Amino acid sequence: SNAYWFMTPYLSIEALTVSYGTACVLDRVSLSVQRGEMIALLGSSGCGKTTLLRSIAGFVAMSGESMVINDLDRDPAGNRRPSAPCLPRCA
Repeated sequence: SNAYWFMTPYLSIEALTVSYGTACVLDRVSLSVQRGEMIALLGSSGCGKTTLLRSIAGFVAMSGESMVINDLDRDPAGNRRPSAPCLPRCA
């Protein structure tokens, strides 16, 4: 139904962890973004903003409990991934 579609998050991340070698870059990050919601990632240089975006897009291997993008479950090992979400271009 339309109510279900509108109420379910477009992006849901639970306990995402990303490491490069022995360096843990993201440690159990959780995030939920509703459909139509706009968010901003703010932080100092090297805090993991780009790593988080690369993980969502499927370019970085990750571990964690779950990542769901538009109702498609993503394999935490990065073996399967849905199409990367298309972000609107700002003029």
